[in-house]
Amino acid sequence: MPLRFLGGQEVVLVSAKDLASDHQIRHAFFTDEPASPIWKGAWNAVDGGLVTFLIDAHTQDWKTLFEVKPDLAADLEKVDFVTVGIDFADDGKGGAVRARIPCSDAKEAADIADRLSHQADDWSKMTAFLKDLSDESRESFGRFFASLRIAPSDANETVQFVAVSADIPMSLEDLIRALTGSR
Repeated sequence: MPLRFLGGQEVVLVSAKDLASDHQIRHAFFTDEPASPIWKGAWNAVDGGLVTFLIDAHTQDWKTLFEVKPDLAADLEKVDFVTVGIDFADDGKGGAVRARIPCSDAKEAADIADRLSHQADDWSKMTAFLKDLSDESRESFGRFFASLRIAPSDANETVQFVAVSADIPMSLEDLIRALTGSR
């Protein structure tokens, strides 16, 4: 399994079963200029914080992560991947999250942005989830949803996507405590 380091930061694994011959394997491993992965632009758009990750949308059942409306779930099934970057301030008092959802065209980007915005409105009203949180955590999640920004790329852009960003108005420790239900 060839292993390449891109820009000294990312690791790309190439399975030998994805390559047709020994020549392709040697070329993939020893070539000085590896091909950029299709997700590199989306990765760079959200990278730069504490953690950056990529979700393979073909292996993710979105309904198991969140309560997702059927029309949004159908839209997300057309997406290949989602990149997410999370950062926290040096003082640990808050942070930000950024995500990019690549789309096939401007209409798909506009549709996903619209449906995701409506879905986020519903999530912000989730009293069943929020009732188990402390008053401070509930207030922080309210500020998180209030700061949520969801927008499609400009229709004239070469690459179409939906950009999502929000402030995280709590420390990493408080976020973990809130999400795990510990006090």
